[in-house]
Amino acid sequence: MRVWLWDASPYHGITDDEVRALEAAEAHVAPGEAARVEMAIAALGFRALSATYYRTGIGWEGRGNQGRVHWKRF
Repeated sequence: MRVWLWDASPYHGITDDEVRALEAAEAHVAPGEAARVEMAIAALGFRALSATYYRTGIGWEGRGNQGRVHWKRF
């Protein structure tokens, strides 16, 4: 299952939609601070019902500036 991990320190979360992940991160970015949104693959553990997320290296990095977040793909 594909998910989107977002991080806008000290806040972070997981969504199933890229746009919602970008919006969630934007809500927590202060001017001059950075945020990151990355696609990951969710996998359930075989012996235990715990999720593991494998980052794909596909996503966005953003920085707050004048009340907006400017995103750049990586």
